[in-house]
Amino acid sequence: MAEYSRNDAAGPPRSPRPAWRTWVWRALGIAFVATGFVGAFVPGLPTTPFLILAAACYTRGDPAARARLVAHPRFGPALRAWFDHGVVSRRAKMLAIGMMGASASFGIWIGRLGAVEASVVIGVVACVATWLALRPERTPDA
Repeated sequence: MAEYSRNDAAGPPRSPRPAWRTWVWRALGIAFVATGFVGAFVPGLPTTPFLILAAACYTRGDPAARARLVAHPRFGPALRAWFDHGVVSRRAKMLAIGMMGASASFGIWIGRLGAVEASVVIGVVACVATWLALRPERTPDA
């Protein structure tokens, strides 16, 4: 058996990932794809963020499923832009920010939230909207 020192860049060989972890990542990927699918038809429920989460889960659980998801003709370009450059299109930003605002307003109204609770909701939405607005809109090569 070969001896490895701390200075060895390769290090000792890694043991394969336990099978249960692979299944957990696959199950999460399937759940996120299903939620994203529902989001394609239900107003207010986003699709792309759930597909991004699914692709991230599939990276560890099922690389072939990730490749199929990223190659999808409808959602693949947005997923590739996000994973390669952190890009979100202007249209997606506007739609997401608008839906967050509408959902927060509706939730505050229906929930009859007090001033503190409404302030927390508005603060969270404002932080997420600001973060989203600061994402680049085009890939560096565009």
